[in-house]
Amino acid sequence: MPRSAHHPSFSDIIAPITVSADASDVLSGTRNYDFYREYQSEGYTLYFNVKDSNVRTASVTGCYTTKASTNITIPDTARFRGVDYTITEIAHSAFKNQENMTSIYIPKNVTKIETNAFCGCTNCSFSFNQINGNGDYLLKEIGGSAFKNCVNLNSLTFVKNVTTIGRDAFTGCSGLTYVIAPNLVSMGKRAFADCGNIYCIDLSGSSLTEIPEGAFKYCNTSNVDKCTIKLPSTLTSIGKEAFYNVKGLRSIYLENVSTIGDSAFENCHKLQAVLTTEALTSIGSKAFCGCDPMKYFVCKNDNVTIGDQALGYDCMRNYQGKKTNFTLWGNSSNTSVKRYADANGMTYRNTSEAAALASARYVDYEWALPNLDTYWSNTWKYYFNDAHRPYVKNYGEKFEGVCAGMAAVSALTSSGYLSVSDYAPGYSKIPDIKYGGSYIPSNTKSYVTTVWSNFPLNHTYDYCTSGLTFDKEMLLYAENITYGADAAVFCTGKHAMVCFGMEFKKDAADKNAPCWTGWDARLLIYDVNNSMSKEGIAHDPKDYVYVRFSDGSCSHNFPAIYDPYQFTMTFTPDNMVSSNEASTFFQAIRVQS
Repeated sequence: MPRSAHHPSFSDIIAPITVSADASDVLSGTRNYDFYREYQSEGYTLYFNVKDSNVRTASVTGCYTTKASTNITIPDTARFRGVDYTITEIAHSAFKNQENMTSIYIPKNVTKIETNAFCGCTNCSFSFNQINGNGDYLLKEIGGSAFKNCVNLNSLTFVKNVTTIGRDAFTGCSGLTYVIAPNLVSMGKRAFADCGNIYCIDLSGSSLTEIPEGAFKYCNTSNVDKCTIKLPSTLTSIGKEAFYNVKGLRSIYLENVSTIGDSAFENCHKLQAVLTTEALTSIGSKAFCGCDPMKYFVCKNDNVTIGDQALGYDCMRNYQGKKTNFTLWGNSSNTSVKRYADANGMTYRNTSEAAALASARYVDYEWALPNLDTYWSNTWKYYFNDAHRPYVKNYGEKFEGVCAGMAAVSALTSSGYLSVSDYAPGYSKIPDIKYGGSYIPSNTKSYVTTVWSNFPLNHTYDYCTSGLTFDKEMLLYAENITYGADAAVFCTGKHAMVCFGMEFKKDAADKNAPCWTGWDARLLIYDVNNSMSKEGIAHDPKDYVYVRFSDGSCSHNFPAIYDPYQFTMTFTPDNMVSSNEASTFFQAIRVQS
């Protein structure tokens, strides 16, 4: 259509053109448009194409700005030849490199944002209109490089219903802190690369089957104290460098993943626990190279192929090479896993040995005081509850009971993060803690309060199905404790204990005993109360919890004084809190340390 004389012509070149008549003028978008709307007082003009004349929809194809710090509102509808067209798309490069634009409002009916639509809009903030009050959006598709280098984009709430995210779509969006995409079906390479401040990635509700190459490479390099990643059960493949250098990642659950690409988790310098299943068949070269705290890896598929330096190698500033102490776990000594261990001079162990080794490894700590408020409080300010609140820097978190604090110290000590002298300065054993009257001296500050003073409780993740059932990830973590993961606090409503592993029925010496009827495995439990009991031991088999994998149900034989209806699991050293006594579901609460 003919253009008005005072409007600049659009170039065939996709990149925006600065109008020579005025250095402040910026033109972006394609040459094709059917009509435009001029907002002269606001300093911009928008250009539109009719998408469908029958349903009367249109797309924004370009933008012309005439002054700096322009705030742009895309209208819900635009009139052309007497007809109102609903705006449903942002076209290819429509606002690319619009440096004059400092904010933009995107209407509720937009379903598609095409390639390069906002690429390079480094000064711009974004507002998306909801279709209702429930945080829902119609947006379904985001094209490649659509928001590339949009450093002021700080929220992705608008991707709630997005199914497709293109290649490099959010690369360089350093303002992002989390990614939650519950309806995602496909993702392009490097979709969230170089987003250095992301600390939470939740794709658990999506139906992704692949995390593509470089998808989250360098996505957590600034805020390195924490990064939690939850992946969907549909996922089967993790591409090359997919999570390269995600520095805050500490553990990852790969439920049905079969292939892990080259360098997929390389230089994830805090990654310790990788929870895999029999589905895993291939681990690429350097897949976990540079995961400094990782001391073991479990391969449940004996025929898994393992690439060069995939496991057991460090990549630190002052050292490049094989770890000095690394264990590979497998099911058989005549496998590729055993051959990799032998070829690289690493320790190999059979998974059937794990429970016995965990039982021997766990220390049976005795406590000088019983689990009673009168012994663990100073004017009823509990040393594991209220008394540590001054140390938490206004985060407001606290243990919900003396037993939780006792269990926390036991788990941390047994896992090597705490020595008894840290907890009770000047003494070598927990029973040696001195107290005056009926309470511990106020100058005895526990290691737990020290940890909590530095690291707030930021994220709570539900690991429940319904009622009294454990979910798969929690059970897999409990199993991995026997291989070398950190002990966990296991809570039943009003009482906390320590879980130090899992034993499978097939490996148990008493597998034919009646206690196993209907159950597949049992959690190995340490009850801090039992040191004061007539048995005189805290690690007592009567406290074991039996579980069934098909539905996650469980059974236990705890004393009647304990509430049998609520369970939680709290991982260490991501550190620990107990369940709220009113909780009726399972939780796994991680405090980043």
